[in-house]
Amino acid sequence: MAHNEFDCLLDRVNDLSPEQMRHLRDELETKIAQAAVGEHEMTPEELAEQELQRRLVAAGVLSEVKPPPRFLPAREPFTPITIQGEPLSETIIRERR
Repeated sequence: MAHNEFDCLLDRVNDLSPEQMRHLRDELETKIAQAAVGEHEMTPEELAEQELQRRLVAAGVLSEVKPPPRFLPAREPFTPITIQGEPLSETIIRERR
């Protein structure tokens, strides 16, 4: 897309109502999530999850639509932190009484 076309597109976005901007944002987030998936086909369950997330974003419950977990980068393994004294769970139970 040429720079002038992009500027024209931004000008047109400024003319949209807030509701139209929210709808455009939802559509763009869906397309971005699909682009993150790339050429891979999503399973019916993943498609259903994407649709649920899109509706939750539209309702304002979620802030973005995330791609299925199998397309996300690998996370570092969980390493618990060692603390001195009694276990934290016992401290919480004692403090709640």
